[in-house]
Amino acid sequence: MDIVLSLIGLIVLFPLFLLIAILIMLDDGWPFFFKQNRLGKDAVPFPMYKFRTMCRNAEQILAENPEIHERVKAGLKVEDDPRLLKFGKLLRKTSLDELPQLLNVLLGHMSLVGPRPILPLELDTRGDAAELYFRMKPGCAGLWQCEGRSDTDYETRVRLDEEYYWFTSTRRDIVVLWKTFVAVITGKGAQ
Repeated sequence: MDIVLSLIGLIVLFPLFLLIAILIMLDDGWPFFFKQNRLGKDAVPFPMYKFRTMCRNAEQILAENPEIHERVKAGLKVEDDPRLLKFGKLLRKTSLDELPQLLNVLLGHMSLVGPRPILPLELDTRGDAAELYFRMKPGCAGLWQCEGRSDTDYETRVRLDEEYYWFTSTRRDIVVLWKTFVAVITGKGAQ
């Protein structure tokens, strides 16, 4: 199901991929993808793809702005973030920046539904639940995305991921995909 649906999604959404890539390159040049190492099933690292929403010198801007750096470090939202591309905020709010993760699904790194793939530096924050994250493939959509996204606190996010692990089913995956689609369309919990 993952391979077939991701392949269909990539084919159907190709014109949108092309448009977003062109807009990013016109605004800030190459590359149009942002690649970040995440941990997948069995703690195997893989490159997770997204459309780039920040300028190429985002790290330099962060280093030059201690106030923004502290907010980012604390995991807080940065209003009017100077690192964002002209339409980076729109890509994030609509979750269009996440579309390249269909490539990760096609490559077998991710599933359409599952917990968000974690960063290696987040490993310590998962506590006893860390082991559960490595028993299944991470997903593009999950309970966290359809239950509030960025409005959900970290403890609730981990609890939802644990719940998904213990009560997973194809029927539930279909419900999660639908609820995530609705949350994205309505912008509920988007940054």
